[in-house]
Amino acid sequence: MSQKATTTRGGLTRLIHVVVDEVQDIVEGALDRVDDAERDFRRGLTRLVENRQQSAGNRVQSVPDVGLADSSQSAPRGESD
Repeated sequence: MSQKATTTRGGLTRLIHVVVDEVQDIVEGALDRVDDAERDFRRGLTRLVENRQQSAGNRVQSVPDVGLADSSQSAPRGESD
């Protein structure tokens, strides 16, 4: 009788072990996907910020060029304001 209880316990233990392994695999897969999504999100934000900074840098560089081209008209505008 004790052997039968041990066999049942072994079967139940194996079942629990299989279930725990499957749950662990599912959780690890979900965590990997979340990690990948976080990394992609951070890359996207970094690219967005870099593009905005680059666009702002281009605008800053273009303003002096426009000012130098219109330097002859700058004085009359200042006097009329």
